[in-house]
Amino acid sequence: MYIESDFKKEIEGLLNPADRTAQHIEACWQVYNNAATTKDGKIVAGSIENLHEALKVFGPTNSRDNGSVLRTKTWSIILNDAWILGAVHAKAEVELVSRPTSSTIANKDFKSGDPLDRIFRVTGRELIGLKSFGYSVVQGPLIYKSHTAKVINMMSCIDHRLAESATFSKYKETIIRQAGVMAYKGITAINSFLDA
Repeated sequence: MYIESDFKKEIEGLLNPADRTAQHIEACWQVYNNAATTKDGKIVAGSIENLHEALKVFGPTNSRDNGSVLRTKTWSIILNDAWILGAVHAKAEVELVSRPTSSTIANKDFKSGDPLDRIFRVTGRELIGLKSFGYSVVQGPLIYKSHTAKVINMMSCIDHRLAESATFSKYKETIIRQAGVMAYKGITAINSFLDA
């Protein structure tokens, strides 16, 4: 788990200049902590269009609330990464409500010359981060309802060492590495990584 000073020091260098404010850095810290102490012991991840029902049942994670679904007015990719890392450090369960397909993983608007880490949609980044930090699908695909939204897969932390060593820098390195693989070999290489 991060301590506040280390957390803030690391993300400050990763934030876009527009987001590099004391207020946004504090929001990232609060989201990280709230994800690490989610009241249900899990987070619910997936494409935004699939999260509405889960949000009603489990509530939001933001700078004030420690529900299970990330929902904030001050969103940034680093804030999203803080949410994932908070859950990873707490070894929280993860419910996926979107199928991991090329349309939920890859950014169809990515063009040559764009920053390589933008090759993924947010759900793709989340899945890659979870897999890289010791998570694995433990059940699934599932078609049961733990709430009114369909849960596609459950992920659990199976390698505590990897989870405990997760950092923003390692997260970014993993995303860049997997983006390079996808740019070179295509989406099937990422699907293989996620299925492993």
